[in-house]
Amino acid sequence: MKWMVAVFLPWTLHASLLQCPCPTCPTMVESKKKYEVCYTPVNAPMREILEPHINSGLGVALKAHNGEYVSFFIRTMFNVTIYKAYTKATKDAMTKFVIEKVDNNTIRLKAHNNKYVSRVSDKYPTELRADRTNKDVHSLFDVYEDGGKLVLKSQSNGLFVSVIQREATAFVEAGKRGIDESCRFVVETGSVTPVSEQIMSVTMGELSNPQKMRPSIAATRSVSNRAKRDVTKTVALEWSHTKTQETNWERGWGITTGLKLSSSFGIKGLGSVDAEVSLEINSNGKKGGNAGTSTTTTFTETTTLNVAPNTKMTTQLIVQKDEAAEVPFTAIIRRTSELGQQEFEERGVWKGVMVFKTMLEVTEERL
Repeated sequence: MKWMVAVFLPWTLHASLLQCPCPTCPTMVESKKKYEVCYTPVNAPMREILEPHINSGLGVALKAHNGEYVSFFIRTMFNVTIYKAYTKATKDAMTKFVIEKVDNNTIRLKAHNNKYVSRVSDKYPTELRADRTNKDVHSLFDVYEDGGKLVLKSQSNGLFVSVIQREATAFVEAGKRGIDESCRFVVETGSVTPVSEQIMSVTMGELSNPQKMRPSIAATRSVSNRAKRDVTKTVALEWSHTKTQETNWERGWGITTGLKLSSSFGIKGLGSVDAEVSLEINSNGKKGGNAGTSTTTTFTETTTLNVAPNTKMTTQLIVQKDEAAEVPFTAIIRRTSELGQQEFEERGVWKGVMVFKTMLEVTEERL
């Protein structure tokens, strides 16, 4: 009987995490002796969190809610070396994982020992180790995003990966039906040394749809002269321009955030004349939605009108702009990391409000 208890004790310890105390909600879990509602987070595109790190070749490190990194401690049982997942305070070679993308929603994690992170077996139903060289369902994890953090779900048992405290050790296991804070991991670069990135240069392409850039009247002022002699008057025309812009990259590449290059760029495709406009190219570490600054500026144009007797002169401020311009570009990026200094090319599309030019048009009519 004691033998039976010893065999089934690991399952008994995990059972409290797997049973739902609420008959109407199958995804409730116990957390700190209180039941909180857990849910399946919306599956997000792979690119938002992992793609930049996959492309960097530097791997990833996963920081848990306790501020520590997922790693492995080594123990030997019956002359077999076991790498069991837990968390520790410092980032090193054992906290680095290589991500193998299976599809847009599924990955495998390869640990420092070149073996896959896997659920062990039905005997230890939630334990994660790095001890498999073969690819099977035990090493497959579904990828989710929740609050900007990574959530992993084991395909082998259908449970979420979480940090579970057992006495003095914080183990990492696939053992929760729903998520709480212990299931959310911050994704960092696997590089132990600091990583820096810089947008070195940008070459703009042709405006995607130049025919949309049509002139419009921004302001109008008129002067009427009913006297018998000429009248000279200076008029001011005021208009406001709200500049919004967004950078969308073909793929996620940035593993640092807040990169920006503001400059004037030549834009092709505006008739026979190229335009030079002030743009901002941004990277927040993601493929899309890299919003730039949105600013509203008020401009004043002045002109002097010489109005003849019995004449009305009207001046109009004509603005040529595109409210939804799209311009492709090519950027040269420099990254410095533990791999040394690398320069590579990335492509994207700038989107925003583009003002090409302004001009004054003056007409006159007899009164």
